[in-house]
Amino acid sequence: MPTYTTAGTHVYTAPGNGTVDLELIGGGAGGNGCRGFGFGGQGGGGGEHRLITARSVTSGEDLTFVVGAKGVGGTGDGTTGGDTTLNTNEVIAKGGARGVGTTGGLGGSGGTGGTGHNGGNGGDAAADGGGGGGGSGSASAAGSNGSVQSGGSGGAGGTGTGHGGRGGDVTTNASINSGQTAPGSGGGGAGYYYPYPSSGDGTDGQVTVTFTAGATALFTRSIIAGHAVKRASFF
Repeated sequence: MPTYTTAGTHVYTAPGNGTVDLELIGGGAGGNGCRGFGFGGQGGGGGEHRLITARSVTSGEDLTFVVGAKGVGGTGDGTTGGDTTLNTNEVIAKGGARGVGTTGGLGGSGGTGGTGHNGGNGGDAAADGGGGGGGSGSASAAGSNGSVQSGGSGGAGGTGTGHGGRGGDVTTNASINSGQTAPGSGGGGAGYYYPYPSSGDGTDGQVTVTFTAGATALFTRSIIAGHAVKRASFF
């Protein structure tokens, strides 16, 4: 059951005739730097999850995946997480978005193929601390949203397959991205102070492939009443 966790292109070759179950998660967005005027930065959105079950494959068939790259934080706006794809557009799990204005980054959504669950949104910008990053979607539910800061402490990251990073605390930024786990989680927004600190990065997406071999026929030949009869047994 190969799992691809590094951003970039990966090729899986089917070892025989059968089916594969696939899980694709988009990359998480980076958090935003503090907004000035006493406001911390927004958390980045988590990546979308797409589940495909029992896709037929033939022996030697290549499946080409691109694992979406993480969005990067910084002292300014973070960057959006990359989409994770199968064969360019057969399946697309959308990456999370960066925050805009004072609104946290939206979780990845609107992909194609199979069953999808959205990534969680990043926490909004608010006075003092940064917003938490959104969690990535899972096979059964959407990722939860990152929280807004409270009392100067950075907002908690959302949960999911990957947990979003916590927002930075006011004046220290010490908690930035604490509690974050891969894959596809959003980065925490920076806490407010000068000189402006950096926000947290998101995490790369992921692909998991589970192969199930198809039935193999074992043919035997019997003679019944002078006639050859071909029998097939499956295992």
